[in-house]
Amino acid sequence: MRHVLVLFVVAVSSSCACGPGPGVDDAGLPLDGSVSVSELPEVLLTDLCTALVQCRGWQYCSVADCRRDQTLLGLSAFEAELDAGWLRYDAHAMYECHRRFAGDPCGFSFFSFTVPTVTQVLAACPGTLVGTRTQGQTCASHLDCAAGSSCASDNYTCPGNCLAFL
Repeated sequence: MRHVLVLFVVAVSSSCACGPGPGVDDAGLPLDGSVSVSELPEVLLTDLCTALVQCRGWQYCSVADCRRDQTLLGLSAFEAELDAGWLRYDAHAMYECHRRFAGDPCGFSFFSFTVPTVTQVLAACPGTLVGTRTQGQTCASHLDCAAGSSCASDNYTCPGNCLAFL
């Protein structure tokens, strides 16, 4: 019986793959250097929880524990702005941002006491979001507006209008 068990263990252990698997990097992302919109929630949640646990001292047992507890704030609003064409998302710029974050999660210090929204995180990643709304068009945030303009409203409520910088 002992010989059969040893052969079974050797057979099982030799069939298990080590590393991330074919076609993905060490973070489990495609080797094409992109983070698709469908992959974005998982990547952002992992990055967010890594920063909360390792850098901000939030009392979670692990990143996995944090992931079970946290949700991505503003995800549906972000998806609605993408669907409406108000924002353009660059999957390759997001990949580069994720790689920079993975190398220095504590270097992303734009949040400390609150959990940022999806667009706040992406705004800290140059080139990831590009606003497509032009001067006079409605907007939900300054990120919706094309370069050289910002979202403004008279009473600080949505929607606003993209206005050129003065």
